[in-house]
Amino acid sequence: MDLQRSTAWLRRELTFERQPLAVVAEEFNRYNAKPIVIEDSSLERFPISGSFSSTDSASLLRFLEAQPHIQVISADDEIRIALRE
Repeated sequence: MDLQRSTAWLRRELTFERQPLAVVAEEFNRYNAKPIVIEDSSLERFPISGSFSSTDSASLLRFLEAQPHIQVISADDEIRIALRE
């Protein structure tokens, strides 16, 4: 077992290894007041790997914005993830 990964919660980190974006968004929504909503169902299966702060979704959102086909739209009450046009 990877010690770094198994103790990530102690550092308030969420660690994912090829987890679908739908699972990642659901996990982030447990910790943050502003929910992440996936607008396009094809993005739900997009694989995510990495460690992100559980209490600050900014690191995940920066990662998603860097993807050429993903658009992050921040609204007052939610964060929408869509296909880039």
